[in-house]
Formats: sequence, C-alpha cells, structure tokens
Amino acid sequence: ALTGGVAGELLHGSLGNLLLGELDPFSALFWAGFAWIYICQFFLYVKINKLYTGRGNSAPLSTWGLLIPGYNLVTGIRQVHFLAKYTAEERNEEPLTDPFCAAFPFTTKPELGIVELVTKVELWYADWGAVTPSGADSE
Repeated sequence: ALTGGVAGELLHGSLGNLLLGELDPFSALFWAGFAWIYICQFFLYVKINKLYTGRGNSAPLSTWGLLIPGYNLVTGIRQVHFLAKYTAEERNEEPLTDPFCAAFPFTTKPELGIVELVTKVELWYADWGAVTPSGADSE
C-alpha cells in the first residue's frame, strides 16, 4: 500500500504537470521513459509478427494491444513465449516446457483477441480444479 501511495503521488504530480504544460525535469524524463518503452514494445511486436508471417504463419501478437491497459501485459507475456518458440525452432531445438505457459493457456494460443480472452474462461487458467476457495477443505 505504501509503494502504491508513493508511486501514485509521483505519477499524479507528473501527470498534473504534463496536463498543465508545466513540465519539470522529473516529469519530462518519466514521460520520455514511458514513451520509449511503448515505442520499443511496438517495434518488437512488429518484428516478431514479421518473423512468423515470413514463415507463412499468422501473426501471433496484436500490436494495438499496447493501447489497452492490462491487455498490453498479456501481449507482452505472449511476446516472450513466441520469441522463445521461434528461436528454439530456428536452432532446430525442441522448445523448453514452460510451467507458466502450461498454467495460463492464453500465452500459447496462436491468435488471441481481447474479446476471446475476456469471454473464454478456459484460456485464463488451465487447472481450475486445483483451485479451492480460501479455507475450504481439500480432499
């Protein structure tokens, strides 16, 4: 809670300065860094999509996903998976088993839209049977 409060105060002050046109050095660096991350992510998503389409496959990443808070994290996670998979295939190696990808099927789905992610619960977590409510007796 403390970290969120401190970060919130810094971001609020930075955003307020940006909207008022009074950009101090901290705010300018903060927003420049923010923009740099998004620009780099965009070019990385485009590059990974080109690698896949160059092989005749469909593009696995939605570059517009950067614009939707939350979905940009999903796209980033998928980017790591698909780049690792591509690299393993280029080396003629079997991709390593990834426990995170095994638990969260949305990471490995060849194509994923936001509506599909939100409406298909089976993409969220692979083993809902293993999840028990807090305090419930396990058998």
